[in-house]
Amino acid sequence: MKRKPYSEFVLNPSHLKILNAIAAVNEKKKALSHDGIVKILHGIKDEETIPFQNEKVFSTLISSSPKRISAMEKNLIRRNFVKLFYNEKLNDYFYLITPLGRNALENKSLRKPTYKKTSTKKKTTIINIPN
Repeated sequence: MKRKPYSEFVLNPSHLKILNAIAAVNEKKKALSHDGIVKILHGIKDEETIPFQNEKVFSTLISSSPKRISAMEKNLIRRNFVKLFYNEKLNDYFYLITPLGRNALENKSLRKPTYKKTSTKKKTTIINIPN
């Protein structure tokens, strides 16, 4: 399957939730690994996630598997919304949001449009019995 060019790529809500999680943690001068992102998005409460329980993205992608989240993270890295750095002491990669990623959180033109369901007139299903 052919990948969309960079100019056509738009972020879906799940990508935005991952970006928001990374940005929220980076603002507190911390960085997330893949497992940290999964903990925050799945709403797992432990000593590492206590400072982030009040974030709006905490526990918002419960139904997404860690494998699916990893695929979205890789997509964000390829498109330069997020960058990785390696910590030798912990032997793991951690995520930092890039200026393009911060711009994407503020700029609505990079987002996928959301559609609201149009309401239709409801059909009457119960009526009074005529005399």
